[in-house]
Amino acid sequence: MRRWIVLMGVLWGLAFAQGFGFVYYMGFTWTPPTDLTVVQQGYPDTVVRGAEFSGRDFTYPWYYGVRLWYGEAAGLRYELELIHHKLYFEGAAENAGILNRFTSTDGFNYLLFNLAYPLINSSLRVVGRVGAGVMLPHPETEVRGEIPSRGVEIR
Repeated sequence: MRRWIVLMGVLWGLAFAQGFGFVYYMGFTWTPPTDLTVVQQGYPDTVVRGAEFSGRDFTYPWYYGVRLWYGEAAGLRYELELIHHKLYFEGAAENAGILNRFTSTDGFNYLLFNLAYPLINSSLRVVGRVGAGVMLPHPETEVRGEIPSRGVEIR
């Protein structure tokens, strides 16, 4: 067992020496108000204007992110990043009663591939980053008093 631990330590040390890294982070989010279009069978399309959301970032399930990177400590590096974001509908300026419940806590995830360029030769660490990826949503909704299994689309 001790040899296994030593071997893992040596491998991790070599990996980090070659420019591998891992970051885990938590924090808080802010989602600006937005307009949502509700498309539901048997009803006209309706716009919920000024929908406001909270993140409840420090209540379970928490907001978090994980980033793996490979590259230079002070130069170009490649990153794979997962961000778990949450949304809780809090109300709207207009037509708020249509959405009785709209949350996305079990899977509003961003999976990103980033190119980053850190500048660490200063007292302030600055990292320029550009990325592209996919969002994997899993909303839980109650629209007009119904918990739909299908037939409701929110854009």
